[in-house]
Amino acid sequence: MTDHNTVSQNMTYPRHTSVVMIPGMEFTTNFGHSNFLGVIDPIRDFRVKSQEDVNAKIAEARANGAKIVINHPHCEYCPWEWDLGVDHDWVEVWNGPFTERNVRALNWWHSQLVSGRRLVAVGGSDTHRPDPYVKHAMPCTWVYASEKTVDGILSAIGLGHVLITYAPNGPFVELNCGSYRVGDIVPAGERSREVCLYAEDLMAGDKIKLFSNIRLEKEVLVSSDGVLAIHFDAQGTTFVRAEVWRHFDEVNMTLMAALTNPIYFD
Repeated sequence: MTDHNTVSQNMTYPRHTSVVMIPGMEFTTNFGHSNFLGVIDPIRDFRVKSQEDVNAKIAEARANGAKIVINHPHCEYCPWEWDLGVDHDWVEVWNGPFTERNVRALNWWHSQLVSGRRLVAVGGSDTHRPDPYVKHAMPCTWVYASEKTVDGILSAIGLGHVLITYAPNGPFVELNCGSYRVGDIVPAGERSREVCLYAEDLMAGDKIKLFSNIRLEKEVLVSSDGVLAIHFDAQGTTFVRAEVWRHFDEVNMTLMAALTNPIYFD
């Protein structure tokens, strides 16, 4: 639960509930926003006027134990106009309802993956006021973590065990290659490169896409509501990731409904 250049929310949210609240701050400048996660008070002063200042603030947050996320880097209103090579852990490729700013961020992220970079993608709902479509947990970032704690969740995001859906009710997608899952690196010595996709909470008309570093490898049109399993031989690729696209009658548009991080191959 972050907000612009403030940490008061970290002091006041409810304790002793079943909800794990991850402290953080949205580091906000005139030329881009970044989340500092996992630390109650990551920096002493948010004011910056140069790239050197930004680098120093990020270094301060890092030294205090924060994870660094570049937020909505290709937003039309507040893009990240500082150096995209700044020290960061993850990138927000999906911000609020899926629009062109997210398409641009998705394309940039995919180009980073193709170049060989293993960069974790996350989503954020970015809710500031009542709105019919901009709501908390839309999109929803799912994390496969070993424990329900701040450190456990952040560590699992660092491993890339992350799926993003347009809302908490899915559709939910898993990618596996043997015992390896989304975010994992399949060693070169593994004989099998068969990737298994399992999806649930699908709707008839949904379109599932499997991408590699080479091309769009597979596209499947879902014929009925429910679950679906797809198998793909990933030999010769360096990663495979999945997308689900759905037609939303509310806006009469086909938009992203789910996005996985990749499984990687050495």
